[in-house]
Amino acid sequence: MLTNTKRKRALYEKAGVKEYFMIDPENKITTLLSRDASGIYQQTYEQVGLLKSSLLACDISF
Repeated sequence: MLTNTKRKRALYEKAGVKEYFMIDPENKITTLLSRDASGIYQQTYEQVGLLKSSLLACDISF
């Protein structure tokens, strides 16, 4: 059985989503996954209390 994270990743890849965030609200950790040149998701960064998106051209702190 696929975990929720793996299921969503597969759906996002199929839909062509360029980047997405996974947020751990308890620990305030944000993980950004972006597609590489071959279209495969790679973890771009992981940070506490900050979202950084080059696609959205913004930083959001929490």
